[in-house]
Amino acid sequence: MKRIAVFTVYDKDGVLYAYRRHILKELRAVADRVIVVCNGPMEPGSKKALYEMADEVFFRTNSGYDAFAYKYALEEAVGWAKLEQYDELLLMNDSFYGPFWLMADILEEMAERDADFWGLTAQPPMANTFGSAYFYRELPYHIQTYFLVVRDRLLHAPAFCRFWDTLEPVNGFTDAVTKFELRFTAFFQKEGFLAASYVDCACMEQEKTENRLPYIMYEPYEMIKEHHCPILKRKCFTMPYSDILQYSVGQDAKRALEFISRHTDYDEGMIWEHLIRTVEPGKLQQALHLSFILPSAYTSKKDRSKTHKTAVIAHVNYPELLEECFAYLCRVPARIDLYITTKSLDIKKKLEEKFYSRGRLNVKVRMIGDRGREIRGMLIECADVFREYEYVGYVHDKRTAGNAGEAKIGEIYRSLLWDNMLKSSAYINNALALLEENTHIGLLAPPEPYHGNYFRYLGQEWTQNYQTTCELASRLKLQCVLEEDCPPFVLGTTFWCKSRALAPLIDFGFSENDFEEEPLGLDGTINHAIERIFQYAAQSQGYASGIVMNDAFASDYFEDYHCMLNGVLSEFRKTEKYCTLRECMEFGDTEALKEFCGRYKSVYVYGTGSYAAILTDILRNLKVDWQGYVVSEGHRTKNRWKGRPVCLLSEIEKERREVGLILALDKIHQAEVLPALREKDFTNIYRV
Repeated sequence: MKRIAVFTVYDKDGVLYAYRRHILKELRAVADRVIVVCNGPMEPGSKKALYEMADEVFFRTNSGYDAFAYKYALEEAVGWAKLEQYDELLLMNDSFYGPFWLMADILEEMAERDADFWGLTAQPPMANTFGSAYFYRELPYHIQTYFLVVRDRLLHAPAFCRFWDTLEPVNGFTDAVTKFELRFTAFFQKEGFLAASYVDCACMEQEKTENRLPYIMYEPYEMIKEHHCPILKRKCFTMPYSDILQYSVGQDAKRALEFISRHTDYDEGMIWEHLIRTVEPGKLQQALHLSFILPSAYTSKKDRSKTHKTAVIAHVNYPELLEECFAYLCRVPARIDLYITTKSLDIKKKLEEKFYSRGRLNVKVRMIGDRGREIRGMLIECADVFREYEYVGYVHDKRTAGNAGEAKIGEIYRSLLWDNMLKSSAYINNALALLEENTHIGLLAPPEPYHGNYFRYLGQEWTQNYQTTCELASRLKLQCVLEEDCPPFVLGTTFWCKSRALAPLIDFGFSENDFEEEPLGLDGTINHAIERIFQYAAQSQGYASGIVMNDAFASDYFEDYHCMLNGVLSEFRKTEKYCTLRECMEFGDTEALKEFCGRYKSVYVYGTGSYAAILTDILRNLKVDWQGYVVSEGHRTKNRWKGRPVCLLSEIEKERREVGLILALDKIHQAEVLPALREKDFTNIYRV
């Protein structure tokens, strides 16, 4: 058998990550000819690797998703005449990690199956949950097109060429699904060709269509463990977490990664590498549940950290807190060196006396200058500590809560920081062992505060510091992902780390002049930017970051969060009737919605999917009148829905100046629809 393979690649930074090289290696082992189509440029090293691993490499603009990259390969890069020389065609994109088992074995097993085309996975018919008028009411059975194998009977049939000839332009994700993926299977089945999938999709199938899920996205662990699915989709780690919580507690991505590590020969480090480099650190922490609860009464694992050089740096600024800080620092195991910074000669003298009288001689107390507070002590006076030691813990005292108000709030915040850093010798051993065991994690920080007025900052952790943090990241030349709508989860300037994870900060060479003079502003200073930069510095160094807490604190934390959530929902439910987190998040501002509807003579809901159904109930509860629903040309399947007319966009175009449109679509499809609406001069738009 003579086989040709087409592999499509897109990377915004032009990097051929290791997981892509693995796919190419597997293709190289089974294909006589390997063609790579890049939807965009590649950096020089990656381009060189591509030319070494593939027979031919082609570059095109990033348009039309994988559908038009495949089309380009077949029609232009290879050509129909040359395809006649081959018995089998593989079409594959880079949207997955794997395969976890040899591709040769997969192809050999499928050779026994009677099919003209097949894929690794197929989606059974399911209800349209996308909330977009572009989709069918029910999504049909289809082979998922990230991996397609086309055999000779179809490959050399006129219908195969005709499919690509009639492929409509693809201008977004919705188009890619409806015009390519959903159409592909149906088109060829209608022509009499047989489809199959490596994973038996019937094993996941629920009896009722409305109960079915996109299994490859929402149940990857079961797909891999129970049904030998050889791949894991990248979107399992990047899809909105509120979507995942529609069906589960978000455990699948982490379990799938653990299973791959323990039960396959696939190097899961390739997955970690790509995720760490390309996913916002907070999103990755959430997707992989990188929150660790460690015992404080005993060492849970063999303490291998004894073989490494470890130091703890502590800043002690307030005389009235000296005894408290000293008690915590006495819990640090004797093998760990202590460095203490302070601005007070009296504190320096007292701490030295206390430690030396106990025979603790590996303690150094360093004086620091006035500007920059504890952060300058870390980055200037103790920069050498990070260079000398492999592991470093950093903690500082805190007397008040800054702009949060009462002193008690600051006291509890201080306890949160120190207890989750230095709870006990056993706890410290456990934290260091965790860092050593998890080679991909470079930074562990206590959870952020939630008590008192800190509650209002949950989800608003950037405060006034997003732009200053971006500017600092640029100064440090960090290769990281900062997103304004995804605030940092590492706050408080307290952490355990692998020192190399913070090398960009340490090696920058901060001086006193980099810090503002006192009195320091309550927000927006370089200190506040540095406080938020740690997880991004770690990302730039190739590390993920996580949350760490002791078992006793975790019990309190869980109980308090449960209480707060109940309190918020109790108030919310007085006016709203949502059932899921996603509904609360995406339809919460009903006052603004009501105000929008009152501005216009006519109001229409754009869409007739699940979002529109939820929005219909909201409008009725608000006692808002609306004229009906709107769908795009060619997507009207009924004239009335929910008791109201369904119009085409063209039918209300003449009155567009007096029409208010409410987009009942998810964020992805809103982004696709908006340009078309603006092109038709619809400007009165409300985005839920």
